[in-house]
Amino acid sequence: MYCLISVVIDQWTAVYEDAQAHKRILLDAITAQGAEHPPAFRAAAGFLLVVDWDHQKVLGSLRLPKPTGFLLDQGKLRVCLWGHDEIATLSGATITARQKHRWFNHLHTLDATPRGLLVSSSGSDLLAEIDDQGEILWEFFFFEHGYGGKRFRLGQSFDRGQDYNRRYMPAALSTHPNSALLWDHNTVLATLFSTGELVRIDRPTGRIDVVLAGLRRPHALRRRTGGGLMLCDTEGGQVFLLDSSLQVEEKIAVPSPWIQDAVFEGERLFVVGNRRIALSPLASTADGARGDNQVLELRDSTVYKRLHFSPDDRIYMVEPISREDAEKLAQGWTDAPVDTTRLRWEH
Repeated sequence: MYCLISVVIDQWTAVYEDAQAHKRILLDAITAQGAEHPPAFRAAAGFLLVVDWDHQKVLGSLRLPKPTGFLLDQGKLRVCLWGHDEIATLSGATITARQKHRWFNHLHTLDATPRGLLVSSSGSDLLAEIDDQGEILWEFFFFEHGYGGKRFRLGQSFDRGQDYNRRYMPAALSTHPNSALLWDHNTVLATLFSTGELVRIDRPTGRIDVVLAGLRRPHALRRRTGGGLMLCDTEGGQVFLLDSSLQVEEKIAVPSPWIQDAVFEGERLFVVGNRRIALSPLASTADGARGDNQVLELRDSTVYKRLHFSPDDRIYMVEPISREDAEKLAQGWTDAPVDTTRLRWEH
């Protein structure tokens, strides 16, 4: 078993504290235009990691400007880069193409569509389908479809002509859509961080139906083999399994205070668990309530193996990949490997 893992930031404490210092100013501002990325954010980076999971080995790593969601399809790797608010296509360690748009801000996930990619742009309250050149084929701003008003102020001042790249936009300004899938030709599903909802969007009409409510900062919509989907109830401590009718079929408890991502490979469930976002994310706690930053493997709802990261390594996504893809990626990332001595396996 081989996995590709993204770590969005490896200096999380400095970045988080810097962002909190700016957040109150932006939330108190009359207009919701955001601000330039804070200094600690601009200086920070993250990395991709390829591991041989079963043999507990790191095969390769690549430092990047804050990678979040990625898509590996037929050997082609595309990665959302939060640092640049763009989608990068990689060949080995080289970026060979960039898909950009002035509305992109804090990109989270990618989903392949027949026409290109479906992108969740959390900072700008946007879902967009783009073609290979980055041209927008379909757009959906949540503040234009019932999620505006005083609570979500982004829509009151959003300017379609303005460039929102590389700006800090607090999640409280919008619904913060952080994952999206093309369910069928006319339907998009998305998780909304701020409202705690899974929603269904009818593309021809723009109608929104709430499929699930009462979630706690949900993330990571994933398709399930054989139909249905799954998502993370991030602060609710569970992974939800839904059937093909989008009815809840099962809830799997995960021992992590912040579930960022989860995906099945056969009967094995791989989960990204991070420390709870808190004002002092590195402060020690007697009860371990803030948890650890780790990738877990669960079998029959029981933790079977863990890969522990540094408390400053904020993990974003895990994806099981083939041996061929793992070896190809690792061979291309040999020139500037990331220091992985802080990783620790537990079995």
